[in-house]
Amino acid sequence: MTATPSPSAIAATATATASPTIMRSNNMARPRVVALPSEMVAMVLSDVEHDRATLMSVMRSNKEMFEHAVRLYWVLVNPSNRLLGKLSSMTSLGRQQVYAQHIQRLHIDVAPLTILPPLHHIRFNKLRELVVIYKEAESSTQLPHAPTGCHIGISHLLNPSLEVLKLGDEPFPPGRYSTGNFLPHLAGRCPDLRTLSIRSEVMGASPRCLTRVIEGCKELRRLSINSHARVLIDAQALKHIAAHPRLFVFRTDKLITASDVRFALSDNGPSPFGRLRRMCLRTETEAAVLMVPHTPKLEIMEIRLSGPGNIFAHLHELEQLEQMTLFFMTDHILTEDDFNALIPHASLRELELGPLNTANLYASSVSVTALLRIFAALPNIRTLRLLAHNRWNVDLLVGLGRLLPRLERLEIAGTYDFSIMESLPTAIFPRLTYLCVTKVKDIGGPGTL
Repeated sequence: MTATPSPSAIAATATATASPTIMRSNNMARPRVVALPSEMVAMVLSDVEHDRATLMSVMRSNKEMFEHAVRLYWVLVNPSNRLLGKLSSMTSLGRQQVYAQHIQRLHIDVAPLTILPPLHHIRFNKLRELVVIYKEAESSTQLPHAPTGCHIGISHLLNPSLEVLKLGDEPFPPGRYSTGNFLPHLAGRCPDLRTLSIRSEVMGASPRCLTRVIEGCKELRRLSINSHARVLIDAQALKHIAAHPRLFVFRTDKLITASDVRFALSDNGPSPFGRLRRMCLRTETEAAVLMVPHTPKLEIMEIRLSGPGNIFAHLHELEQLEQMTLFFMTDHILTEDDFNALIPHASLRELELGPLNTANLYASSVSVTALLRIFAALPNIRTLRLLAHNRWNVDLLVGLGRLLPRLERLEIAGTYDFSIMESLPTAIFPRLTYLCVTKVKDIGGPGTL
């Protein structure tokens, strides 16, 4: 006859095999120990993973859920939760390392006179996302005799698990903000990098350093090089960007010239730029004309154009286009043929056409009738901005309201009699949440809308 094990033996066995959770019952003289599977612990805590106060309470009161709660609590370290300060103030290196191994996302605010906590001796083995946000001085007295800016080093934070690196946000603060030249380390240590965005100056770096990153990081999906970092883009770097096997987002405010694009296209495989789905560039119009036929998968196109040329004649190459923003940095005249080129793009959801800086954009030769005919073929537009000198009247607004039922944002230049719209028997613009009627410089005379 097999002996029945005692409750204490059962408890001892459960304790030896898994972290137990004790459950009590009024019908039992002794507590019964039940081991919650790790999957169940994860499911229970998933509902409170963003509630830091609850996670802290769990860590303090439930030893069975402690380890998983700690992992969730330390996944994201940013200025608001002050964990970076806590980590650096720990006196035990071993304890620092225990918590650092859970950090997957590290966000740091950097302002003039900022001194980062000492982190060189800590290994962030699971760090996937590093974001550095540069901020202006908090007060004018903070830097009485020095220009705004600061310099930091990040090479010690780079490791093979890193997937996202962002230095600087938009809008970038005025002043000189810089980092040490981390690019050689990035190319060698971070093969799985997927997103790279740099706005700060990278001291001592050259376009060749960026080229090595593009060559070494085969998983790169998004590349954004702007502001102080724009000097890293040259024709050779552009050639490697065009040839990258997985890159589908490219942003830069460095002026891309036609000669740069010709060099990038020459002897560069069967489909240079062919994988791009989004590009936000500042280019010569001729450069954009050269690129567009090589970007058949493009869904979002945001370009600041300068110089002569006609990009509209090449839009038929972009069969998947959903969003188009064109800002003209030199004087330009929009024609009816330009707008006709939009008709095949029934999937277009956002359209923005406007001047930039001191440029003038004219559409006076395009009639209201022609525009309504064109927009009848574009029923899916949700955002429309047309900022050009024109001779349009309120009939255009009424027509757009009926032709574009999904329109949510409308910004348009001109002079319109809104009393006509108020007297309409039926409502128009059923989904409109934003309407701005503006001037383009002195259109219609001073003081008119």
